[in-house]
Amino acid sequence: MSDDPGKDPAGTQGHLLLGCLPDYARDTLGFMTRLAWQYGDAVRFRLGRMSCYLFSHPDQIEEVLRSKSQHFIKDRPLQISTSVFGRGLLTSEGDLWRRQRRLIQPAFLAQQARGYGPVMVEGAGRMLATWRDGQVRDIHAELMRVTFNVVARCLFGADLAERAEGIEMAVGVLSDHFLNPLFWSPILRWLPAPSNLRYRRAVRLLDGIVYDLIRQGRGGGLDPGSLLSRLLEAQRQAGGRLTDRQLRDEMVTLLLAGHETTALALSYTFYLLARHPEAEARLDRTGDSETSVIEGANAGLRQTL
Repeated sequence: MSDDPGKDPAGTQGHLLLGCLPDYARDTLGFMTRLAWQYGDAVRFRLGRMSCYLFSHPDQIEEVLRSKSQHFIKDRPLQISTSVFGRGLLTSEGDLWRRQRRLIQPAFLAQQARGYGPVMVEGAGRMLATWRDGQVRDIHAELMRVTFNVVARCLFGADLAERAEGIEMAVGVLSDHFLNPLFWSPILRWLPAPSNLRYRRAVRLLDGIVYDLIRQGRGGGLDPGSLLSRLLEAQRQAGGRLTDRQLRDEMVTLLLAGHETTALALSYTFYLLARHPEAEARLDRTGDSETSVIEGANAGLRQTL
């Protein structure tokens, strides 16, 4: 990652005891952005007693996540997020991760993914049917609901549109909790503080939804070609070695990680297109029917920029 592998990249130590924790907690995105601008593609900083590294260049990111991934483990927030994700694909390592990846991978093959298109179009259509001229809409919240139900329908064969609002609330609570450095303390995260209580309620809500899906799958109430059906079949063939808790961990991982990242990427897409009308115009000239979604969203966004 550098010409001198034995040398740490430049960075900041921050305060003597807390390091950069105050700045990180106050404005995480702003803090990280400032570090990259000030110190370059590789930055070292400290959060309390923990040394952290920020890599911004695509080549460095590729090394960490792919070509040299065997030299790295999951970060602290992911390691302590097992109360939500358990030992699912997002938090597992080594052989366990490879077994789970092989089990889930068929759901993401190109031929299978092409079949998800109609579900995505229908989800977008449902959203647009509720929009009216002159309304103010939270694009990110709207897309969170759409992508959540698309993931639920495509991977688990279930329509969870009516529960999307509760899921949106739970995801917001979990995200705030994971980004709070106090949550990383093994002592503080078990205190009966309001934030901890909200976090536990959010986890219970997710558990209730996922275990309901597992029961429906066993009762034949879901699409037999869905990922959940394949997981249940794998559990049957494993003779009990694949527990309901493991099923739950994989489903929560895919529901949360699958829909939140997609909604965020789409939100930034609309934002950037609204800031650059010339790019939106080029997209509009492609003649795709989907551009009507972009036109409607960006017309409102431009009024607020």
